[in-house]
Amino acid sequence: MLNGDPITELSAIYVYRNFDLIYTINNPIAGNPESYTDIVSATGNYTYKVVGVNSQGYGINARIDLPAGELFADGAGTETDPYLVSTADQLNNVRYFTDRDSVYFKQTDTIELGVAPWNEGKGWIPIGHDESEFMGSFIGNTIDCTIDNLAINDSTRYYASLFGAVHNAEIDDVHLKGVNILGIASCGALAGVSIRSKITACSTEGTVVGVESEIGGLIGASIDDSITVCYSNIDVTGNNGIGGLIGLTVENTVVKNCYACGDVEGYENVGGLIGVNFTSVPTENCYSTGFVSGSNYIGGLLSQSDYYPIHCYWDIETSGESLSPFGEGRKTADMTFPYSDSTYVGWDFENVWIQGWPTKYDNYPLLRWQTFTSIENDYSTPDKFTLSQNYPNPFNPVTKISYSIPQGFSGDVKLSIYNANGQLVKELVNEKKSFGIYSVEFNSEGLNSGMYFYRLKTANSDISKKMILLK
Repeated sequence: MLNGDPITELSAIYVYRNFDLIYTINNPIAGNPESYTDIVSATGNYTYKVVGVNSQGYGINARIDLPAGELFADGAGTETDPYLVSTADQLNNVRYFTDRDSVYFKQTDTIELGVAPWNEGKGWIPIGHDESEFMGSFIGNTIDCTIDNLAINDSTRYYASLFGAVHNAEIDDVHLKGVNILGIASCGALAGVSIRSKITACSTEGTVVGVESEIGGLIGASIDDSITVCYSNIDVTGNNGIGGLIGLTVENTVVKNCYACGDVEGYENVGGLIGVNFTSVPTENCYSTGFVSGSNYIGGLLSQSDYYPIHCYWDIETSGESLSPFGEGRKTADMTFPYSDSTYVGWDFENVWIQGWPTKYDNYPLLRWQTFTSIENDYSTPDKFTLSQNYPNPFNPVTKISYSIPQGFSGDVKLSIYNANGQLVKELVNEKKSFGIYSVEFNSEGLNSGMYFYRLKTANSDISKKMILLK
């Protein structure tokens, strides 16, 4: 018997440890007990699964589970009383609940994966795979509550990700930092393959490398998903179907109000946001800024798509791609505050997006949820004067200078340009200003190449920076 089912007419029984096949029984005999002893050399948590398959490939399976009370800090796994996950051990225990819907998890603290045993050997074992998908709900706890230093170092592993495969799942408000992944195919920082799932307000930062195809900064391959208000700052490398946010989208996947800013490198079908976008729904209100490189079918935003994206943009200067078959290319000055009238058309800057903070985000738009935490409080209420490095630098002939005025200040503000001899060249700003973030362009026509200084002066501050004019 296997899970109460007779094993009559099974052609094989497979035994897995941590989703790796370790033992096979061919042509099992009904009524004849089978056993296998597994010897492991390292301490840790192990998941065992037994799968019986008939000649048509259909099977039954059983899995060893541990009592939930020993696995999580608290909770009953329901929507109103989710299992509480606050440590790496507890996050690892989520894998015991794959193939189960209507099970709920809530992250309650920052989780560190950059320590033993999670960063040893081949590193983290993804939660779920193609034969045992994660089908529950995993809810994070704001961008202050992250999962740090996820590491996978296995060039033979498919679905190298935090969640290997998810199906009809919900993942919300999960934030990964310091990601370092090496896999073979269908790899992404958050999920390798996602099917009919809802991914909302998630973010990833780090590096993802795949030997083959479907490699993305957030998700490797997305099938019939809803992916909204997410961003990826992942440098992504692979071969075919490589994207800053998602490697491949198919069927009815919705991608809306997302952005990617990591560099993307591959051989073919490489895009700053999505590698290959074969969906019946157009991507909407997204942008990408990372450097994009490859040999065949390269796009600043998308390399291929069944539908033309709606109000989606890529930076033609930072990406190195002035032409792209899909999306609308814009110069950096048009995509950074103050935005040009032809960029971010129809975007919701009241509820979804917010102006980027110059000292951290180079004035590109942010998702509004990024400013709801203590980490970003200096964005929403800056407590000091700031003067950002001009961009681009070196420049010719135009560059942009951004600065901020803290809350509570109202008075005269001067922003002036000086040459290397300390002589005033131009006064860009000389007026009363109050709390806010400002940006102004400096046109150097008529000036010689060389070093120049720009100075922000108020009654409370005096800040200077240098810049280089290179003609």
